[in-house]
Amino acid sequence: MKRLLLLAVLLTACREPKRDDARAIVRAYEAFQSAAPTDRRAALASLEAAPCLDPPTCADRDACAGYARSLTRAQELSRKARELGPEDAGGNGAATPAELSIIVGGADDATKDATAKEPACRGALDRLYALAR
Repeated sequence: MKRLLLLAVLLTACREPKRDDARAIVRAYEAFQSAAPTDRRAALASLEAAPCLDPPTCADRDACAGYARSLTRAQELSRKARELGPEDAGGNGAATPAELSIIVGGADDATKDATAKEPACRGALDRLYALAR
C-alpha cells in the first residue's frame, strides 16, 4: 500500500512539461476560437502568453498566435469598415472614401496574411493535440 502511494506521488510529481505546455496552448487556442468578437483581443493575449519551455512547442504556439493575430486584425478592420462605411450600406458614413479604402485595404491584407498562416497553425495544432494526450 505504501509503495502504491509512493508511486502515485512520484507520478504526479514527474509530470511532463511538454504535455502541460501543449495542453495550455490548446486550451488558449480553443478559448480564442470560441471568444466573442469583443473578447478576441484578450483571448489572443492569453494565447500569446501561454507557457512553453520546449522550443518546438513554443514554435507551434507562435504559429497559431500569428494566425490568430492576423485573423483578429482582419475581423476588426472589416467591422470598422462596415461601421464607418456609407449609410446606404448600413454604416454611419463617418469615413471618407479615401479613409474607407485604406481600412478595406488593411482588412484585405490581414485576411490574406491569416489565410497564408492558417496551414502552419493547423499543422501545429495537430502536433499539440497529439502531445497533449
